[in-house]
Amino acid sequence: MTHLKILALSAALTLSAFTPAMAGPDADTNGDGTITRAECNAASQARFEKADTNRDGYLTETERQQAREMRAQDKRAGHFDKLDANGDGFVSRSEFEAAGASRHDKRSEKRTDRKSAMLERFDTDNDGVISDSEKSEAREKLKAMRQKSGDRRKRGDRRGGKKNVDTNGDGMISAQEYQAGADRMFEHLDANGDGMLSEGEGRRRKGKRRGSRR
Repeated sequence: MTHLKILALSAALTLSAFTPAMAGPDADTNGDGTITRAECNAASQARFEKADTNRDGYLTETERQQAREMRAQDKRAGHFDKLDANGDGFVSRSEFEAAGASRHDKRSEKRTDRKSAMLERFDTDNDGVISDSEKSEAREKLKAMRQKSGDRRKRGDRRGGKKNVDTNGDGMISAQEYQAGADRMFEHLDANGDGMLSEGEGRRRKGKRRGSRR
């Protein structure tokens, strides 16, 4: 494994099983490739309102479970729609193979984009090569980021889990608690502290299960 790949894997953060606001592409409302705190808050509010089916301003365990099931169903439906290119309700072999080829092309494109981004980020003297000293500097920065993340977890500040979000322990999550959880998650994912989530921040490492050890 190259130094660049090691640095890229080390930079990735893990996500917990509970996310008050999923900081995914749908939260990037202006399509600029970054997610601001305001966009994250808006996504969090929309998700809360959708899950709060009885509109009482609180999420019960039943409502949370229903919301999880709905997200899973939407995800499965979305996958099927992508495969079923002609919309006839069936996935043919040619459609399946075409989808596989498309995924391969997208992965290749993402790998190229990541390499370019890494070169731009770590090549501080802009000579087109990441030197040993630049690699060492990058490792130190990543080490500091991991230490900062670890300190947050020790303070019990890490987002995720009903226990962390349900701060008063009444078994329900209010809109205020939900938003506070979203704020903590945003701060945790915003590794460089610039107030925006850019490509790569907050993504799980491939092959790692949620809650698994590093």
